[in-house]
Amino acid sequence: MGDLRSEIVDILNEIDDEIAEYEGDNLIDAGLLDSFAIITIMAMIEDRLHITISPENVKEDNFKTIDAIVKLAERSRQ
Repeated sequence: MGDLRSEIVDILNEIDDEIAEYEGDNLIDAGLLDSFAIITIMAMIEDRLHITISPENVKEDNFKTIDAIVKLAERSRQ
């Protein structure tokens, strides 16, 4: 999962380096992610990592933390 995490952190850095550096427990509540950012993250993960994220997995809980995003990508890759 280490390589996947670093690739996702790279994607988050491109969107906003504050996202990748955030150490709290909710990127959305902190105002770092909104619906546009979530769609952008999904599109970049799908495009760069060739992982398809199904629409039913687009839930707030899957984008609250970097770990949650990595776990979503890992589940979607299988």
